Amino acid sequence: MKEGILEQLFSDVLIVGSGAAGLRAAIAAREKELEVCVISKDKPGKGTCTFRSGGVFAGTSAGTPTENHLRRTLKAGRGINQRELVEILVEEGPTRLRELVEWGIHAKYYHGYLFAHGRPPVWGEEIVRCLLKKSRSLGIKIFGGLSVTNLKISRGVVGVLAYSADSGQWLAIRANAVILATGGAGGVFTSAMIIHRGYW
Repeated sequence: MKEGILEQLFSDVLIVGSGAAGLRAAIAAREKELEVCVISKDKPGKGTCTFRSGGVFAGTSAGTPTENHLRRTLKAGRGINQRELVEILVEEGPTRLRELVEWGIHAKYYHGYLFAHGRPPVWGEEIVRCLLKKSRSLGIKIFGGLSVTNLKISRGVVGVLAYSADSGQWLAIRANAVILATGGAGGVFTSAMIIHRGYW
């Protein structure tokens, strides 16, 4: 262990990232009666793609054919999205949207879209607020201001070392499973295209 470690924690599931993907994964794990911890480099929910998004979800009403949503999503993916995952998205979409409404999101349906009532320019703030409220009501531990510097796997246990710039101290967290929900997939694709075209 490094000198200056503030504390050591253990959780069944550790999630790195507090956007919609990370928080929804945390809720699902907690509903399985697992101990869950979410950490993020910024304040929880802030600085995420969700927070800075337009706050709009495409979907279909329950019982409505999903072919149009499937076709539009595949087209938007420009051929790189995985059809099996898109099919899951459009099939489960109505249920996931109903969940957000049941959990108290301030939003309104309009032509098959759910518009979050966020504030410009961070329309997605309302999505994060809803998911954070649900997460906290389930007893999920959420910590902000932590930057993960190391990820280690040993004998079925995963550990991360995180640094708090605010306190200047370190936190070691061990877990049976770690979910990385830190985003950045779009940037990876852009980088790959730059390399392919010979710019690097």
